Amino acid sequence: MPTSFGRRLLDAPTSDALALEREAGHADAFAPLDRLIGRVAARSLAGERVAYLDKTRARGHRLHLPDLDADDRAWVAAARSPDAVRANGFWSLPEKASLVVGPLSTAWSLRTRGRFGPLVSADERARLALDTPEAVAVWSLLAPALDLLYAPVTLRTVDAGTMDRAEQEALWTGLAVALGTLGLSTSDAFKTVRYGNGWSKLSADARHEALLAYVEALRDGLPADAGARLRHLLQRPLVEKYYARAKADGTALQKRVVPAALRPAFVGAWGGDWRAFVAYLGEAVHPQEHVATAIPSVDLAATPTSDLDAVAHATGTTTDDVAAVAAAVFGADALESSGPDRADVLRRFWDVFDAAHARQRSGDTSLWGLVDSGSLGPSPDDSGVHGHDLYRTRVPSDLVSDIEALWGGHAWTRHPERTVTEWSPHARMAEALGPALAFWEGVALTAWFVCEGPSSRTDLPGLPEYHAREIAALADAGTPVDPAFLRAIAQAERLLGPPQQVWTDEHTIPSESGLFTITTRSGGGTRRDGFETVRDLITDARRTWADRYLDGYLRDRERSALEGAAERYHVAVNARGGKPPTLKQAARDAASATNLWLGGDLGAFYRLIRERSPAPIEDGRLVTRPPDLALEYLYRRLAALGVEAATAVSWTARRVLKPATEYVRWLEGTGEAPGSDRIRDFEYHAGLFGGNPDQAWTAFVAAVERACLAPAADPAPIPPPTLRAALPSRVEPAAPTLQTPHASPAPPRLPTPDSGPRPWWKRLLGG
Repeated sequence: MPTSFGRRLLDAPTSDALALEREAGHADAFAPLDRLIGRVAARSLAGERVAYLDKTRARGHRLHLPDLDADDRAWVAAARSPDAVRANGFWSLPEKASLVVGPLSTAWSLRTRGRFGPLVSADERARLALDTPEAVAVWSLLAPALDLLYAPVTLRTVDAGTMDRAEQEALWTGLAVALGTLGLSTSDAFKTVRYGNGWSKLSADARHEALLAYVEALRDGLPADAGARLRHLLQRPLVEKYYARAKADGTALQKRVVPAALRPAFVGAWGGDWRAFVAYLGEAVHPQEHVATAIPSVDLAATPTSDLDAVAHATGTTTDDVAAVAAAVFGADALESSGPDRADVLRRFWDVFDAAHARQRSGDTSLWGLVDSGSLGPSPDDSGVHGHDLYRTRVPSDLVSDIEALWGGHAWTRHPERTVTEWSPHARMAEALGPALAFWEGVALTAWFVCEGPSSRTDLPGLPEYHAREIAALADAGTPVDPAFLRAIAQAERLLGPPQQVWTDEHTIPSESGLFTITTRSGGGTRRDGFETVRDLITDARRTWADRYLDGYLRDRERSALEGAAERYHVAVNARGGKPPTLKQAARDAASATNLWLGGDLGAFYRLIRERSPAPIEDGRLVTRPPDLALEYLYRRLAALGVEAATAVSWTARRVLKPATEYVRWLEGTGEAPGSDRIRDFEYHAGLFGGNPDQAWTAFVAAVERACLAPAADPAPIPPPTLRAALPSRVEPAAPTLQTPHASPAPPRLPTPDSGPRPWWKRLLGG
């Protein structure tokens, strides 16, 4: 039986392996890849800055590969784009990865930044989306290749003092072998920096000179086929892993050969093409291998009733019969109405928001709080600047009810089989409105606080820069803010009067003789006349934008979020070899879109994408009041229980709201009451209730269950007299009574340590 090419490759050193590739006719297929690696390595060693990050407020970190050859750039765009990798059948490409790009230009850093250059470069990192060909190329090709070349510099600077003697010796031995395949391990410069050759006796300047000499030796000794040699070093662990996992007939499954640690090498050397890799080795694809080169077209379910009518007509049966079958398959009533249309509710809120800001006048109260920020509980000291839950008095009650009905559920990824309470439904609604609401609210509030005081987070000239992220997001969505308005608002200060000092506390005291008085003042910021003029400028621009874009913007946000979640689901199916993800795995990808557009109901998500949920999805919600009212009721109960000074009780109560919501979430998500060990930071807050920990926990649980889970008609307790003035009052609407299940506390779960992968070259060298 003839030996396959892969097995011969496994036994050959690098130089012989490249010769075997040429003889087998494989070299030409790798030519563009080898040329890219070789060119970038040569440029880096020559002292060029081959990659860097910049950061803008609008778009975060951006990766740049300057001066990349046109042919190389075209190849990267065609062969290493995320779409190209997935089209090759590789669906495990991470959405994001931590890219450390500074060390790619280590030679430049040593020459321009001195002996601290490598340390500075090591901080040039960011967690970037692998959504561009350049990001994929750096992650899978360029960073691993250049990390290997510069490994001696890294070991002597960034990693100095982080390893014991045995680790050092193992890494340097492996490094000498790896660099030997490039013909670079015999130079005097490498011997100087190598472990055990007197490095500790060198001065700081001498060490820097030694590292520079090593880099120059690399530059002068780099062989013409360095790109091919580095690429072979990249793919060598894949070949070894393949045959370590292969059966007697030479077949192996991709999932056993390409663990997470080898994904960069697989994408870098092969673009994620498993069939091409197996053919290169001269082996056959495993008969159970699942390689999908495309995902199903994302086709969200249309109106359920019309779908069922069409199926009933086509099958000659009744809609009720089809509905029964659908309920059996999808685990829910397919004809059940989803309630008010979310885009319509968002438009109604927009109209209220627009009208409130359009009629606001100088001397009115601030509208900060009309859009919920998601903070828990009332602010204990906002001096009237921020109106907590302002939407309760400024938004029609029927709209408030619709918002709480549509955004009142939350898909908790820890226990996704039960929908739990969303504690900030109005904030989730605002999140669904997205950058449009964030931008136009920010502009309106800035104008108000610049004019009416006491202060603003930015001024009018700084508005475009302050909201650059939202402006960029709206432009990307095809709904841009008019540049003429941005220029006009940046120059709008000329429409305002001069700044006037606002005094928050003024006292006049007459002298004993009555001949003069003494006036004391404390400043509270400034104000300026002209608010209505700027308000009208903003209102006209906001309404022009909304008339042109808002309806389409809302529909596109809903569609793109749900289609994106559906696409991630199908990507996960392919990444698992055609096997659907578990409910927890699917929830991680779908929870965000589900919480914003499906009320936290993962069952609705599965029905939308026409897939069967791995487990029934139940509604576990137990809170009997609107969440913000339940939190305020709880706030008052906790404040009444507080043992600190009266001036600090409101802060005390607010600090306990977060553990309280966690308690309810555990109860709703698992059906069992959690123990105190499951509630983060409860021990820290236990002293607020006095007594021993058990008594504190009992008091805490009683307060939470009375406020959030008892019948809504149950009146709130009257706080002590010393606290009444500081606590708000509110009439609470009635809500259905739900029974609260109780069970013994669940055992604690130990956290799993987070151990990230080691650098590629350390894994290669066995360190």
